[in-house]
Amino acid sequence: GDLKYAVYDGASWVVSLVDSEGDVGSHSSLSFAPNGQPAISYYEGEPQNDLKYAWYDGSTWRTMRLDRQGDVGTYTSLAFDGGGMGHISYFDATNGALKYAWDDGFGWLTATVDTAQGDGETGLFTSLALRPDGRPSISYYATNELMNNGVLRYAEFDWIKWSITTVEGGGGNRHIGTYTSLAFDADNRPSISYLEGVNYNL
Repeated sequence: GDLKYAVYDGASWVVSLVDSEGDVGSHSSLSFAPNGQPAISYYEGEPQNDLKYAWYDGSTWRTMRLDRQGDVGTYTSLAFDGGGMGHISYFDATNGALKYAWDDGFGWLTATVDTAQGDGETGLFTSLALRPDGRPSISYYATNELMNNGVLRYAEFDWIKWSITTVEGGGGNRHIGTYTSLAFDADNRPSISYLEGVNYNL
């Protein structure tokens, strides 16, 4: 139940222990800050159920809890902007919602991006990417249990509000949009890969 980190030094893999406090390390996402140092977002399971963050300061790994409001921190996705500020998307299982954490230079802040409708959940299988202009965007999966379907969604932040679009899905017995991965081209155009769960196609 530990979080570990492996790096290839040119001759062999070197494995180090990052966090051993509780049952930690699932739903991890690794990214490198502009200074070249690694950082990881991840989930600590029972009994804490928190979003955690680890970063290497050049000599040792340091860890902190970013969100402990309910059962939060699964499906994490971490990215850094050009100024070295971290951005993380993740799932809030208590409220069935998509959440976002970011470092504003003074500390980490959290916000809810999209909330579930009815008995569904939104914010699973998140993938966060930064547009070339630095704005964060997130692809994710949202379910509606009453209609027995799931859809692929895309959220984009304009520094004022989040705009949310359903990319594909809808209708009964259709589950489209799990295992998402988001990236941008040089012209700020988003692309998303994902699973279509009816016929199990990519």
